[in-house]
Amino acid sequence: MMISMMEKKSHLKVDKMKRNFIISILIVTIFSGCTSLFDVTPRIETVVDTVYVPTQCPTYTYSLKINGSKYDDHKKYSKTMVIANLDTFLESLERNKLARQTFNKGIIESNKETKVIATPKTSNFKRIEKRIFVKRECPKYTYTPKIKVRKLTKNFKKDSNTTYVVIPLDNIILSMEKYKLAKETYNKHIDEINNKSFKKELKNNFDGHIDNTVTKIDKTKKNIK
Repeated sequence: MMISMMEKKSHLKVDKMKRNFIISILIVTIFSGCTSLFDVTPRIETVVDTVYVPTQCPTYTYSLKINGSKYDDHKKYSKTMVIANLDTFLESLERNKLARQTFNKGIIESNKETKVIATPKTSNFKRIEKRIFVKRECPKYTYTPKIKVRKLTKNFKKDSNTTYVVIPLDNIILSMEKYKLAKETYNKHIDEINNKSFKKELKNNFDGHIDNTVTKIDKTKKNIK
């Protein structure tokens, strides 16, 4: 009987210790700032969209201009002149124009940014953009117009089915030299762009606005030509 009473007291003592321990834990939890266990604030997912920005290359804008006039059988030409088939002459100018437009279209397309949209994992999210600047080589302009002309002489015989244009020799030489100089100047500028430190140039343009990072990614380089 005496042993049973002692066992009962021992059990009551153990139960009291357990109860006191649980109460102590709850008090410590509440006053220690561990309220995060009960935080019901919804979490906002940050989704990072990546924007790839290639080196911005300039377009070629110089237009070849050659002044001429329709050949007149009854007119005497005192200056040194050259003569060309009008259709062939206009076709040469159109080919030059088309070459420039095709080149510039490629430049404009390749200057566009490529944006990769990230997929959120939750319905509660916000988007931010990470810009990656991709170094690339700008292309040179290599097209050379070919204008077929010949010197106008007294022995020239006009084909009755052909319309001709006459051009002062000085004018066509000057026009072609201006075109050549414009192309050389453009290509020299391209060399300067390609040889400059890409990161340094970006820092000059964006310093104070973004932290510049230059990253080369093979997959992106294939998309940005």
